Amino acid sequence: MQQDQNATDKWRTKKRFSGARGKRMSLFERTDYFWRETYFVFFREKKRPKTADLKRLVRSLGERFELVEAVGDQQGYFESLTLLAPADFAGLDVVYCRGEDIDAEKHELIEDLERTAASAQAKHKLELLRQSDARFEVFHFEHVVPDDEEEYDELERLDPGGLLTLLAKLAEYTGGVIVDPQAAEFL
Repeated sequence: MQQDQNATDKWRTKKRFSGARGKRMSLFERTDYFWRETYFVFFREKKRPKTADLKRLVRSLGERFELVEAVGDQQGYFESLTLLAPADFAGLDVVYCRGEDIDAEKHELIEDLERTAASAQAKHKLELLRQSDARFEVFHFEHVVPDDEEEYDELERLDPGGLLTLLAKLAEYTGGVIVDPQAAEFL
């Protein structure tokens, strides 16, 4: 059942990338990167950054990340970016979404999170989620070197450090909240 859900999630994600305006690079297209998980950063659309601002944010994180591509709309507002984190054996695709793309999923997440939001911090995050009308979808990929395929299970090289750092910075920049949609939990 979980494998079917993961396949469905991956299909919907690929569809979103392929349906976007213009030609975009995605790690889904690379055979040496395997999708592992997706996180959301929900925020108010009025906090949507310009592409140049997100490039600066990524550069401020130091040499951990290599910016492969950043795409903006005609007004210069952020649409998507692809990053590699070689030391973490990871890559990240970040996509901006708003409107109908997020409404149904947001309401499902709110229902799930209301049941577990006991602390004041969780209730505050729940309120931020309710107010949001945009989000970043952050797709985490593992870089797998073909020579390592036989030893893959034993190596466990993927380091989530870069992912967590980027999520925190995106949430801080937008005043947003990070959600793990698979676990229906706030980070």
